[in-house]
Amino acid sequence: MVWMETPKPNYEVAKRFSDLVKAYHPTKMLAYNLSPSFNWSGAGISDQEIANFCDDIGKLGYVF
Repeated sequence: MVWMETPKPNYEVAKRFSDLVKAYHPTKMLAYNLSPSFNWSGAGISDQEIANFCDDIGKLGYVF
C-alpha cells in the first residue's frame, strides 16, 4: 500500500498520483489521508464534490 497526503483535499493531485503509481504497479493499493483537520469548506470545492470525494478517489484505486 502507498500512502498519500496533501495539505487539503485535492482530487486532481490524487488522480495524478494514482496514474503515476498505477502505470508501474497496477495492483498496488493506495491510501489517501483524509485528515480530520481538512478545512473542507475552505478547500475551494463544491458541496457536491465534497459529498463525492471518497467515492471519486475510490474509483482511482484508493482503498484506505
